Amino acid sequence: MSEILLLLGILILGFYMLISYVVAHKFERIAKIKGYGRETNAFLMCFFFGIIGCMYVIALPDLKLRKQQEKMIALIENLESKEKYE
Repeated sequence: MSEILLLLGILILGFYMLISYVVAHKFERIAKIKGYGRETNAFLMCFFFGIIGCMYVIALPDLKLRKQQEKMIALIENLESKEKYE
């Protein structure tokens, strides 16, 4: 009986590790889409900390969007300064 419980525990642990790996890999891709590289350690955060690591990745600001907004602001300021001199 104890051997069956041990085998069942190992199977459950293996299944949990597989699901954790898949979820962590997906959230690592999400962090890359947001403009982050390996410096966020998104895979490790999600794999070892589970839902807390996933919430960390979700809370990361979007760097690509921020860069686009900064470019738009610079263009608008450039246009406004040109209009002042005309």
